[in-house]
Amino acid sequence: DVARGDAAVAFARFCGLTLYPWQEDMLRDMCRTDDAGLWSAREVVAVIARQNGKGEVLVARELAGIYLFGEKSIFHSAHFMDTAIDAQKRLWEVIASVDELMTWFEYADQSPDGKVYEGVPRKTTGNGKESITFPNGAQVLFRTRTKKTGRGLSVELLILDECFDLPNETYAALGKRVQQRRSQAE
Repeated sequence: DVARGDAAVAFARFCGLTLYPWQEDMLRDMCRTDDAGLWSAREVVAVIARQNGKGEVLVARELAGIYLFGEKSIFHSAHFMDTAIDAQKRLWEVIASVDELMTWFEYADQSPDGKVYEGVPRKTTGNGKESITFPNGAQVLFRTRTKKTGRGLSVELLILDECFDLPNETYAALGKRVQQRRSQAE
């Protein structure tokens, strides 16, 4: 079912992102669900050369996760800290530039869980602890990858950006952090 993917593409447009057709197709594929309403793929891999638009798809997926799908914990990891910081900056620029995203959780009809929250999203930077926290308690963490990264965390969406150097032991350790979560198919 691509309904969630279609919603994610429409939401990306609402947020001001202009995705190429291949990026929209990739976002739809990332958001497919099966007959039981579960994600149809546990992993999505995209082999794309640097500086070719992969980051925009990741921003769109993170936005859909937080604002549409009710994901409360997203972990975005990269090989280099500069890349993780850039990913946080790109996501924050979209959120801060769209008034509706800053006040999204103040309206029950928009909030994924139907509740009203006070406050606006907050960006935290410094000491390798970059994050964006939302009024409903959702959080996107931006970190570099090591064998110990994410230890003790349980996340709903794990993004492994820059996988040109991803040792098996690091991949195995991070992969265990992803919760099995039932999606809410539309």
